[in-house]
Amino acid sequence: MFDGDGYVAKGTTVENKRELLKVLRAWLDGSDVPTIGPVANYGGKPWIVIHLNGDQTVVLNANTKGAAVGEYVKDAETRGAVVSWSVLANRNGRWNKLAFRADREPTAGWYCYLRPEASGRGQV
Repeated sequence: MFDGDGYVAKGTTVENKRELLKVLRAWLDGSDVPTIGPVANYGGKPWIVIHLNGDQTVVLNANTKGAAVGEYVKDAETRGAVVSWSVLANRNGRWNKLAFRADREPTAGWYCYLRPEASGRGQV
């Protein structure tokens, strides 16, 4: 689940939000690196694949920051891991950015995207 440098292993795949919470909680507890994957020159690469509802795919990018993961873990442990996430428009206007918060606001450093993108605002 983790590589030798403290990152989540590239290509980690989970079958639901409960499994994602377990992976991210373990990473928070066992690593001190600042992001879930190495960033180098470009961190916007899919790192964790999350399957939702049997037919939706979500990716969490390597540059997702520890502080954002901490906010997600706290939220999921408080409200429950299976609450709906909101689909937001990304900075290019594509409806693929996901927000986990109840107020539907994005979290700085949380780089989570729906694949393929949605046709508009929605929830997963």
